[in-house]
Amino acid sequence: MSAFIENLYYLMILMKGLKHWFVPNAAPAEDFRVRGIGVRESMPSCVVNRPRGTADYLFMFFYDAVTIEQDGRAERVPPESFRVWEPRQRQDYGNPEESWNHSWIHCDGAFVAEALRETGLPVNRTVRLSDPSVMEKNLLELHGELTGHHPLDAGIAKDLFRVLLRRLARAAAGPAGELAPERFLALKRHLEAHFTQPFSLKEMADRVHLSVPHFCSEFKRYFNVPPLEFLIRLRMHVAAHHLGNLSHSITEVAEMAGYTDLFYFSKRFKKWYGMSPRAMRAALAAGSRSGLNR
Repeated sequence: MSAFIENLYYLMILMKGLKHWFVPNAAPAEDFRVRGIGVRESMPSCVVNRPRGTADYLFMFFYDAVTIEQDGRAERVPPESFRVWEPRQRQDYGNPEESWNHSWIHCDGAFVAEALRETGLPVNRTVRLSDPSVMEKNLLELHGELTGHHPLDAGIAKDLFRVLLRRLARAAAGPAGELAPERFLALKRHLEAHFTQPFSLKEMADRVHLSVPHFCSEFKRYFNVPPLEFLIRLRMHVAAHHLGNLSHSITEVAEMAGYTDLFYFSKRFKKWYGMSPRAMRAALAAGSRSGLNR
C-alpha cells in the first residue's frame, strides 16, 4: 500500500470511525490478546455501567467531556481525558445528556500487565493527554497489523502495543510544562542540523524568546543537558564517527565536527574521550571501542 493510499485510508477511518472486535483465536500470542479496537467511535447520549468491569484491560480516550465514576463518586472530566481500567475494575462512564466520542482498546494477557509496569502509565486514574492523536495513530497501526497479515507476527504486534503505551505515558506525563514546547523542539532540530556553525547562548535564547539565564535553565530541564554541552556532545559524537573513516584526515574530521582550529579540537576531544583523536583512530582501527562509551 502506497503512503498516499495508506494516509487516505487512515483519513477515511478517522472521518467515519472504526469499531472492530477480534475472535479469540486471532490473538497475537498467549500472553497478549486484543479483544477489540475502536477509533473515534461515536456514542449517543448514554452511560456505560459495568459494576464488575470486563475480564480484560480497557484503554480509553474521550474526545468530549464525560462523567466517570472515580473512588465511589461521579466526576465530570474534561475533553481529551484518558483512562486505563484493570480487569474487573468497575466501569461507569459516559454522558446522559449529549452524544460523545471515544477511542479504545480491550486487551489482556501477562504482556499487557508487564508493559504497563514498564511504562508507568497510570491505571484506574483519569489523566489528560497532551497529544490526542497518539491514541488514534497507534491504534490504527496496530489494527492494520492485526487485520492485514496472516499468520500474525506476535513480535510486531507486541512492539506496536508497547510503543502505544510508551507514547501514551509520555503524553500523559503530567503538566504540559514538563514536555518540551515546540519552540524548544524546533531549536533542538536546528542545532542538530547546523551543529558545525557557531552558536552563542544569546542567539539560542533569542530563538525561544527567553533571557539567557532562563533559557539555560529551561533547556537543561527539557533535555537534561546544558545547551552548550548539548552542542559539544553532538560534535564529539560526529568526530568519533568520522575518525573511523581513514579517507579523512584528522584536520578534515575536525572541520566536519565544526572546528577550524585543529589544536583546540584535539584538546577538546581528549578532554571528552580521554584520548587524542589520533589515539582514537588507532583504537578504532584495532577494533577496540574503549573510550566510545561516553
